[in-house]
Amino acid sequence: EDDAYYYQQHNSNDEKADDDASAVAGLELGMNFVSIDRQGLVFRLDTVSKLLSPGFRLGWVTGPKHFIKAFEDLCYVSSQSGCSMSMICLGKLLAHWKTDGLQAHLKRLQLGLRLRCRSLLRACEAHLQDLAYWSRPQAGMFLWLRMQRPRVFTHEEMLESLQRNKVAPMPGGFCSPVRTGDPVPCFRLSYVTPSDGYDLAAQRLRKVLAELSLPSDAGAAG
Repeated sequence: EDDAYYYQQHNSNDEKADDDASAVAGLELGMNFVSIDRQGLVFRLDTVSKLLSPGFRLGWVTGPKHFIKAFEDLCYVSSQSGCSMSMICLGKLLAHWKTDGLQAHLKRLQLGLRLRCRSLLRACEAHLQDLAYWSRPQAGMFLWLRMQRPRVFTHEEMLESLQRNKVAPMPGGFCSPVRTGDPVPCFRLSYVTPSDGYDLAAQRLRKVLAELSLPSDAGAAG
């Protein structure tokens, strides 16, 4: 169970107000696979890079002892261990914060993600509703869009349009485990950047999607 975004649960898909602190739970999150494992089948990986700082590149594992032993043996001949300086800094920070401090930090993190996610959703609703589909995220840092009426286009056309319109979403094909060589009609938008640029970015992305889409009447006829 690899769950890097587990502690980024911000519940932006609910009906509560954007800044409602009761919508986020800090450490008190829902079940995961390891929490319901009664047969010693689940090996879980967590990371601090998504809840404290990307620069730490540290994490922890949870699971049966034989899985932990095999993992330690594998690490010994591959990655060995994380950065000693990062470990010292992380240990000092957690010792200073204790559980209450970490809980407060996580709630701030989750509420900040919630506010920015809601802001991005409003920008997309204002400018992209007739060109793309999406679901309201419950966790994480990204909003995924799927084009409603994609025409056939090349990577070169897509990248040229993005560059010309000065907007930089992640093309969905770059995240696909299956590489067919053809562009994927999806884009990944990030809401970790300041929200004051989301509306302009959505307007620019609208131009890109329109260039890569069939006319609305053609989509209806198809």
